[in-house]
Formats: sequence, C-alpha cells, structure tokens
Amino acid sequence: MEQTGDELRFGVLGQLEIVGGGAPVVIAAAKQRVALVTLLLQAGNLVTRDELIDRIWADDLPADPTASLHTHIARLRRSLRAGRNLIRTHDLGYSIQAGAETLDVLRFRRLVGSAAAARSRDDTGQEARLLREALALWRGPVLADITSESLHREVVPLLEEERLRAQVRWFEACIRLGEPAEVIPELRAAVGAHPTHERLWAQLILALSLGGRPAEARETYRTVRALLRAELGLDPGPEIQQAYARHRSARTVNLS
Repeated sequence: MEQTGDELRFGVLGQLEIVGGGAPVVIAAAKQRVALVTLLLQAGNLVTRDELIDRIWADDLPADPTASLHTHIARLRRSLRAGRNLIRTHDLGYSIQAGAETLDVLRFRRLVGSAAAARSRDDTGQEARLLREALALWRGPVLADITSESLHREVVPLLEEERLRAQVRWFEACIRLGEPAEVIPELRAAVGAHPTHERLWAQLILALSLGGRPAEARETYRTVRALLRAELGLDPGPEIQQAYARHRSARTVNLS
C-alpha cells in the first residue's frame, strides 16, 4: 500500500496489514487484531460492545467482558500510535474512521462501483481496467491471520462473494474486449475454487474457444458435464450449453 505522511493505511484483503509513516505497524495481540478488524469492516459506523465481545471471545468470556474490551481498545489505540485517535468511543460501542484511500476493502468497493458506471456507459475497456485494479488489492485469503470463528463464519464468505462477483465481471469484460487469453489462467483457478459455478465454466469454455483452443474448450465441456452429473445429478445449465453451442458454431464456420 502506498503511504503519504503519517496517515495510517489498513489492509484486510489478505493478512491484516497496517502501514504508518512508510513502515509496518505490528499489532501482536490476537484479541486486539480481532477488535481492529471488526471495526475496520464497518469503518465509519458504530460497532456495539456486544458485537466486539462476541467477535473477540465468543462463548469463552472473561469475568468482566466490558472492562476487558475497554482495556484492549485502550491498548490498541496506543499500538496505533499516530492513528490512535481514529478509534472513537460512543455510548454503545466504538467506531473507526477510514475511507477508500486508507482501507483496501473500501477502495475495492469504490473501484467496483466505478467499473459498474463504466459498463453503463458501454466503456468496456475502462470497466476491465477498474476491475483488474480492484482484484489486485486481494493479497491472499481474506483475514487469513485473524483468529475469530464468527468473523470467518459470518463475514469472510460475504467478502469472498464480493470478490467472486468482481472476477466474473472482469472475465466477461475481457472476453467482450476480445482478450480471452488474458483470463484463461485465472478462469481455470476460479473453476477449481468454485467447481459448481456454471457461469465460470461457461466463461472458460468461451474464452478457450475464442482464444483459439477448441480442443481444450471441448474437453472443458466434457469435464464440467461429468462433474455436475456426479456432484449434483444435473446436466450443464443454459449458460454452459450456450457457450458450448457458440463454440461449436464457430468451429463449423472455421471448417467451412
């Protein structure tokens, strides 16, 4: 993450990352890290004490959870040094001030929103560039080093779904631009991670076909057909069928 002056910048799209004054800021205490991430994921909004306590301790509560939370927040403020005033105290809880310039998940969402605006203008090139920039902010499994069962159960899947939607849109934009080869490796990885996601398979078949790899497109269709029958007892749906039909049509034209 780029850094300007002493402003703190935060990253949650991967392991927790904090940079201040051009240098990493280390928060070693696991519970403080959970508290910070919980606040960052709702930046600018009140996070109640009850929610923070649940994220940090779940059912393994200390004798006085409110007092323990207050202590951890105080220590977290000291650990943040120049940014210790970012965390504000409210009657019911706490909030942290961060925006798209200082928090990667907010920048990701802003870029995705700008990409949607570009699409509405039929500017596919700009849409693809913005989505590529947004996806590049992901540094690995989200919150990989945060030890909170409830965050991983309730929040991480929603963030991963945001990423997947952006990936699908990027793949589509690149294919529309006539750049299928650019996304084939990422599409292969995506169907590996989401083996029953039919739109991804359809996009992979189409990208292979348009990228001059018809044999791989046919083999990919056979693979997903067998997988869906084995996993779900279903044949490929309309999107996959349409992609394969388009591939066969293009092949027929090329042979004639």
